[in-house]
Amino acid sequence: VGHGLKKVAEDCDYVVAIKPETDCDVYNETAVANPLCATFSLNTGEYPFGTFEEPW
Repeated sequence: VGHGLKKVAEDCDYVVAIKPETDCDVYNETAVANPLCATFSLNTGEYPFGTFEEPW
């Protein structure tokens, strides 16, 4: 993300595909079964939404 744009991420589970045509259907087991899909959870913990500011 370039300068001047806000970077916002909410606590939840995310799925990332390596290529655009990769089938990472998040509504069934395809995302977990496909080696070209990665899943991860984001938990900001002590920084509630909107409280963390970057120094630049």
